[in-house]
Amino acid sequence: MTLVETTSKNFAGVGAKKAGALKPAIEAIPKTCLERPTYKAVWVVIRAVTIWLASLVVLFSFDHPVIVALGWVFGSLALSGMFVVGHDAAHGSLFNSKKANKLLGRLLFLPELHSYEGWLLGHNRIHHGHTVREQMDFVWMPSTIEDYKAMSGLKKFQHRIEWSFIGSGIYYIRNVWWDKMISFTPPERYREKIKKDVRFVAIFGLVSIAVLFSYGLIHYGTIIGALWIIVKVIAVPWFGFMTIIGWTVYVQHIAPDIKWWPRNEWDSYKGQIEGTTILEINKVVNYLFFYNIFVHVPHHVDMRIPCYNLPKAGDALFEAFPDVIKKKHKFSDYLKITQDCKLYDFKNHTWHRYDGTVTSHPE
Repeated sequence: MTLVETTSKNFAGVGAKKAGALKPAIEAIPKTCLERPTYKAVWVVIRAVTIWLASLVVLFSFDHPVIVALGWVFGSLALSGMFVVGHDAAHGSLFNSKKANKLLGRLLFLPELHSYEGWLLGHNRIHHGHTVREQMDFVWMPSTIEDYKAMSGLKKFQHRIEWSFIGSGIYYIRNVWWDKMISFTPPERYREKIKKDVRFVAIFGLVSIAVLFSYGLIHYGTIIGALWIIVKVIAVPWFGFMTIIGWTVYVQHIAPDIKWWPRNEWDSYKGQIEGTTILEINKVVNYLFFYNIFVHVPHHVDMRIPCYNLPKAGDALFEAFPDVIKKKHKFSDYLKITQDCKLYDFKNHTWHRYDGTVTSHPE
């Protein structure tokens, strides 16, 4: 690419920022990134399901503490990978067929006990439609200093746990899975579909537990053994998955260099270009379990892009738009973010620790 072309692209990015428009970003992504050959989708699904089945074999076959502990890590990551592929299907970006996306998305969400229809509402319509927008994007929306001061002692303790480096699973289970997918009352136009889907997920979960309990009684010969197989195969990997997904969404939208916006100041550019990141993680881990989900800016710009085309789309956006955040991500970065990003000042766009220390400075 010539200097003139690069400069022109960067000016286009600045122009889009001023206008708050997303169309120039969509147009900057090569059209080939929208191609979805069926064989690639089939391979992604087979890969994710095979890895999950392999994790089940490990957990069913061994009781040695070290192998079980490793199996829990493996199983949690495997569930996360299968969920990311289901998430692609829910966006309609996995297959060209709407029916195939709907069927595969629903099936891939079942082992994680997620309502497909509830996810469409909370994730596709709300989170993607209002990313980093105050009182609209409910996923990891920060509390203000005033909000925190008004909390009861119990609520403050809850906030400190959920916004710590160990709290992502607890936060995700309570705020996203339970409050926004299982126990909530959906808007009337979506109510019947979501409630039906939640019942379907509940039945799947109860049947799975009953089958495992019966297997445990036969295999171990005791009720303790039957309970152990449920804990070993379902409970711990599921909580591990929830922790991983909670952490994944957190690092995609929470950082000192990410701004959240009051409702009346928000626009699509701020939400979809500036409100998320492109994070580089270990290539093997990404290939086996995360399917490029950390290349998140292009996913927010255009949800139609399948996971295997996100790196190419991300490179195009990073070249064209100077505000795209792209960096390597290490666990130490996560620890630092959870120390520095506790509360948020929406007026001044600054992150704060609980003691009031300002940890970010707007441009």
